[in-house]
Amino acid sequence: MIGVMLRNRYEVLEMVDEGPIFFIYRAKDRMSGRDFIVRLLKSPFDRETAFHEELQEIVKDLSVISSPLVERLVDVDNYEGITYILSEAKSGQKLSERIKKLAPYTVPVAVSMTLQILEAIHSVNSQGFAHGEITSDHILVNSDGKLFLLQPGLWVAYGASITAGKAILPSLAPYLAPEVFEGRMMPSPTSDVYGAGIVLYELLSGRHPYNSDSPAGYLQKHLTSPIPGIRQINPSVPTVVEEFIKKALAKHPQNRYTNARSMMSDLRMIQDALRFGRNLEWPIKGSEANLPAPVMAPKGALPPNYFETAPEPPVEAAMPTTTPLQEFAPTISEHEPVPLEEAVINHQLIDQAVLLASVPISSQLQTPQIEPNNEKVEAHGPEAFLGSSSVQNQNLADTSEDFKWPSASTNQTTEEPEESQSKPAAKLLSNNPQTSQVKQKGQDIKQTGNGNNWRPNPEDGKSPPTPPSKPARNAKDFDQNADRMPKWASALMFCAICILVLVISGGLFWFNTKPKTIQVPNLVGSSVSEAQQKLSSLGIVLQVNRKEYSETRPEGTILELSPRPGSEVREKGFVRAVVSSGSKFVSVPDLRGLSIEEATTQLSNLELEISQPFNEVRSTRLKPGQIVNQIPSKTSKVERGTKIRVDVATNRRRSTATGREVEAEYELTIRIPQENDPVKVRVDLVDATGTQTVYDDTQHQPGDEFFVTAKGTGDEVYFKVFYDGILVLQKSVRPEEAVNR
Repeated sequence: MIGVMLRNRYEVLEMVDEGPIFFIYRAKDRMSGRDFIVRLLKSPFDRETAFHEELQEIVKDLSVISSPLVERLVDVDNYEGITYILSEAKSGQKLSERIKKLAPYTVPVAVSMTLQILEAIHSVNSQGFAHGEITSDHILVNSDGKLFLLQPGLWVAYGASITAGKAILPSLAPYLAPEVFEGRMMPSPTSDVYGAGIVLYELLSGRHPYNSDSPAGYLQKHLTSPIPGIRQINPSVPTVVEEFIKKALAKHPQNRYTNARSMMSDLRMIQDALRFGRNLEWPIKGSEANLPAPVMAPKGALPPNYFETAPEPPVEAAMPTTTPLQEFAPTISEHEPVPLEEAVINHQLIDQAVLLASVPISSQLQTPQIEPNNEKVEAHGPEAFLGSSSVQNQNLADTSEDFKWPSASTNQTTEEPEESQSKPAAKLLSNNPQTSQVKQKGQDIKQTGNGNNWRPNPEDGKSPPTPPSKPARNAKDFDQNADRMPKWASALMFCAICILVLVISGGLFWFNTKPKTIQVPNLVGSSVSEAQQKLSSLGIVLQVNRKEYSETRPEGTILELSPRPGSEVREKGFVRAVVSSGSKFVSVPDLRGLSIEEATTQLSNLELEISQPFNEVRSTRLKPGQIVNQIPSKTSKVERGTKIRVDVATNRRRSTATGREVEAEYELTIRIPQENDPVKVRVDLVDATGTQTVYDDTQHQPGDEFFVTAKGTGDEVYFKVFYDGILVLQKSVRPEEAVNR
């Protein structure tokens, strides 16, 4: 591609970059002298016809964007069947490279740069388009600090390609808004705002807010991870700037700035406050954050419900989780004396009410409630524990032979020995409506009614007859059995204690015997030998993992370390490094006057080679075997591995059977591009006899097509075409291409 003359006007000079979809070249317009950018499709995109057609259509639509802050896309054309995009070039360095070198920026500088980015985005949005690819790789910064936005709106064409979207996703993943990343919405002014917020975060911190090894990981973090506070990384950032970034990076587009214009409004207020030392509180008063979004063109149209209010989470009906204590507490009259036993029972019932109040309503519904009545208090004994009111007034028998609940319908009482009236037993009996009577502190607690209502009766000194059935076990024996742990539970607890002891012992052993850890120093930018010496002194081994081209680091310097600087590795552990192999592009040396062997040696040091077979031309100035001419010319920037075409001097003449040099007639077709102004055309012919003008200066209009015929001598002849005295085309022809008359 280098050295090619596109449209007989744009000479491709060098390759400047490579993206996931395009090779990017710099070309010179021989008519105006201005620089242009040529984006040539890579494989397999160069074979997708639908993608090419969509590119032509969208570039035509984007021609309405005219801003000094945005790259102007000129046209789409083909070179040897491969589609390329032609656009105006601007000098500068990628913002991502600046951030790696200089970030974090001061707050005023970062705010000023973000304002320029937003102005460029606004110029795109105001024409009805979303930029769609706001990243620090698509922003140039020149030496004066002016910013320039690249590739506006090309995202529209990616949908027409089978693989373009997948290829571009890894580079866009750190900047892509959640709704676009998830595929629910197309890029929009609000997603451009999200990308601008990420870039501002980068300027102030030197890194992305979210990091991941894959697009899927980025998607999860954009959707669910909280927005990391910038002040935790850069404490010099004011709180209002941190809140500003959080609004720009809101998960739902409705909660973000509507577009770049509303975002600029708040940022200008922040800039003025920083400039004059005024305090600014969040939210900013007088904000234009609610301005309506611009109407999108059909190519960038949004769903009709895009700007609807974000859905609120459903609010569940408020339900009380506790029941008022008064519902469970029995009413005690103020005028009649309350016996001690009744007071004890009432306090116990209140304690149960407190416990019930902490239980959810669904579980309380299964527990019989105690109604506030001075005459009776409902049972709160076995019925409550069984969870069903249907078992009241029935004989509840324990399956064991040691304990059996007495019947509540016989109105019988069991008198316990005085030593059994311990505190736990009193509590058990007070909660047991089936027990007829308990003698406690000289008072009788007597069951009345149907056995469900309990009330002390101090006047009644009569004891009902003892039932013929087996007497219930006393409370003391029951409590002892209740405190006894089953054998299986004891065995399980013993095993758990043994495991816990082993874990603690193993942890202590590992802690005392673990190898020493060492913090990895920051050796990025150091040479391999310096890094090896430094790490060796710390007890760490350096391994060169791979080599990569770098436009910023010289050959042999370290680009990355794994684990990263600041991480800890074990003593005698390994640190892997990515080492720079130098720039991907090299300057072509001057090969004229050198022999083929000398040129081959010199080019091999630069990873270049001579194209075979090379041309032989007659020369009276140089000795046979010396290089007369080369393409590309000296000092041109080319990618490593490029083949250099050379012409080698010779004193031989290719003759016909009659001993004469080959002489033939050649024909050249010339077309004047439609976008050209009227020009004067001159054509020179260079052959073995020298240079001669075969078509003199003649005025031609745009779109003219004509033929130039001339005779040339030698095994190769050159045509040179000039527009207004400027060389725009040089073409070589051989005798086999001659016109047959």
